Amino acid sequence: MKEPIFILKNQEKWQTIEKEMNKTTVSPDQLASYYKSLSDDLSYAQTFYPESDITFYLNTLSIKYHKQIYANKKEKTSRIKDFWLYEVPFEMANNRKQLFYAFAVFMVSCLIGVFSAAHDGEFVRLILGDAYVNMTLENIANGKPMDVYDSAGQFEMFFRITPMLI
Repeated sequence: MKEPIFILKNQEKWQTIEKEMNKTTVSPDQLASYYKSLSDDLSYAQTFYPESDITFYLNTLSIKYHKQIYANKKEKTSRIKDFWLYEVPFEMANNRKQLFYAFAVFMVSCLIGVFSAAHDGEFVRLILGDAYVNMTLENIANGKPMDVYDSAGQFEMFFRITPMLI
C-alpha cells in the first residue's frame, strides 16, 4: 500500500486515538485496544516507510500511550498494613484447601518420624547420622544441648543448615 493511502485509511483512527489520550477517563481496556492498534500501525509504517514523517508521528504517539499505560503509580503509605491485614488473609482463605493438604502431609510426616524414632532407636542415627547424634549426646552430657548451634557464627551456621534442607 502506498503511503498516502495508508495515511488516508488510518488518519481518522489516529486522530480519535490522540483525542482519547487527552481524556482523563478512558477505560483500561479501551486504552489497551488503542495502544495495540497504534503499535500495529507503527510496525507497518516502520517496515514500509522507515524515514517517513508518519512513522515519526506514530512513534511519538505510541511513546505517549506507553507512558500513560505503564506509568508508575505511587502506593499509599498503608500498603504494607493492607497487605498483611487484607491480602494475605484473603489469599489464605482462597487457598485453604491446598494449605490444609500441605499441613496434613507435614503432620503425617512428623507423626511417622516420631513413631519411627520411638520404636527404633537406630532410626534417628539413620536419618541424622552418627556424628551428629554423638555430638548432640555429648553436648547434652556437658549441660549445653544447643552448643551445636552456638559453635559458629550466624552466617556460617546458615550455610551449614541450609544444604540439609534442600
